[in-house]
Amino acid sequence: GVLFLAAAVVLSLLAMWVLSYLFMLVFGKTQVITTDKDIERVIREETFIPSPFSVTPIPALSAFLPTTRALGRKKTAFRPYRELITIPDGSSVLGGTVGLDWFDRKSKEDTSTICPADETPIVFVCHGVNGGSAEPYVHFLCLRARKQGWRPVCFVMRGCAGLKLTTCMTYNGAMTGDLHEALTVVCQRYPKAPVHIVGYSFGSAIVANYLGEQNAAVHPKIPQNHWPAAVPAQVVGAMLIGVPFNFITSCTTMHPFYDANILKGLKFYYNKHKAILSTRVPPEQIEKAKKCEKFDDAATSRLQGYPNAMEYYHEVSCSRYLDGVRVPTVFCNTRNDPISVPAALPDPAAIKANPALTLVTTGTGGHLGWFVARPNAPTWDENLAIRLMKHRFDHACPVSASPAPSPAMPLSN
Repeated sequence: GVLFLAAAVVLSLLAMWVLSYLFMLVFGKTQVITTDKDIERVIREETFIPSPFSVTPIPALSAFLPTTRALGRKKTAFRPYRELITIPDGSSVLGGTVGLDWFDRKSKEDTSTICPADETPIVFVCHGVNGGSAEPYVHFLCLRARKQGWRPVCFVMRGCAGLKLTTCMTYNGAMTGDLHEALTVVCQRYPKAPVHIVGYSFGSAIVANYLGEQNAAVHPKIPQNHWPAAVPAQVVGAMLIGVPFNFITSCTTMHPFYDANILKGLKFYYNKHKAILSTRVPPEQIEKAKKCEKFDDAATSRLQGYPNAMEYYHEVSCSRYLDGVRVPTVFCNTRNDPISVPAALPDPAAIKANPALTLVTTGTGGHLGWFVARPNAPTWDENLAIRLMKHRFDHACPVSASPAPSPAMPLSN
């Protein structure tokens, strides 16, 4: 009797699992919102068939499994060459240091790939919160891009991935000045090469802010972290993945489990750079923070000049700047993302109102966890990024030259 009951329970759970998977295949299909029919066709060609292990009868578990699996992918032994970029004092209030991790070079002495006349397409990648080029999603995409014959480089934010924090200014969602400086270095070194940006999670929000803030109807209230110059003409497109469009919505609706894990990373960042940060933010305030909002109240907002975390979240929410984006941009999110929550997704009308924008959503995948049914296969978002970039590079107009950085000027409110 006990064996029969156990077998019945197992079969019932298996049946529920199968039904959940079939339901997802039928009703959780990829949705594309765009006015660009050519890009929609390219996206539709990369069909997403999720792994059965990413879908369960329990919605929270369906979000948890692919999210944790995405963070746990094993990397190869390849290590890129890191170049340090010093941010001028005039472009960011206290200067600072960021990094460029080049996947086409292994050392400073390896200069064989540096040639101004080189037209090799460049893939410029921005990592997520507290990340770097060693994050699995960045690592594997860059290696795939390298195999395509492109030049991948990862922008490393100040204080991340082993970078020394040289000023009290930490990286944050408004730090578009750092991004522009690093991107300008790349474009001026290879003035004839087309560039495609790929951003992940927190990094995708920074890229979206950068692409939109110059032409948007609203501008940042605190311009200190911004470098109000045009996006280099070499940038032919962007794909932004797992985008937190509205930080207030994501922060207030995120499950405590994910909030606690992000907070752990933020505290690690602070403690790693405590020697310099403690001069502005007392350690006891960091220790008392039990949520990301409280950490940002104590540290991030204070260091960046915002009165509190909610004001900071409002200012750096990229949904405010979507109308200003001029570079063809594809946003890619899931409808069960526990971090970049679905409630924060922009109104479809806002996407259609700007012909440069495309929003792609899938029924499952959690946060950056688009694992497919084939074992050990690349993730769906990685495949889609390669497909989109190939399309952009194949149709890019020849680049004559990249504009020099414009002088800093105040951004109006």
